[in-house]
Amino acid sequence: MAVGNFKVKYVGIFNLEELINSISGWMSSRAYSVKETKFKHKPPKMEAAWSGSRKVNTYVKEKLEVSFYAENLQKVEVLKGKERKLMDKARLIIVITADLETGYADYLDRQHWSQNTFLIKLKDFFNKWVLNKDLKLIYEDEVYYDGLHLSNFIKTKLNMTLDQGEF
Repeated sequence: MAVGNFKVKYVGIFNLEELINSISGWMSSRAYSVKETKFKHKPPKMEAAWSGSRKVNTYVKEKLEVSFYAENLQKVEVLKGKERKLMDKARLIIVITADLETGYADYLDRQHWSQNTFLIKLKDFFNKWVLNKDLKLIYEDEVYYDGLHLSNFIKTKLNMTLDQGEF
């Protein structure tokens, strides 16, 4: 069940390698196991996707998926202070999807909750009536705010935030 979607759009100059490493580093520092699910680079376009999952307990797993699209990607030389740096200029769209998975497969890849129709209905009953409050109030909030914090982190890396308040 999808908990939240966040989108970051940016047009400008940035360090692509540093941005990609910082996104995966942020997810790793929050105990998400990160996997790169897609990487296509055909200049001037680039597409990448990462999937991160974190087991909360034996029944609930939190997932963050990051899709990264760059168009009109080109290298530019920028003067920072007195030194020249090679940076990237592009139009970015980064989509973050926060998700919650219940009854996931265990470490031996056994699908306990999807073996037959009775167990599927039992899982639905368990989610709807037994764990409904915990799923809504605790686990969904955690993964939602992780997605929100990741989008704010990306905006900070791209210098899209103010150091002070608006006023």
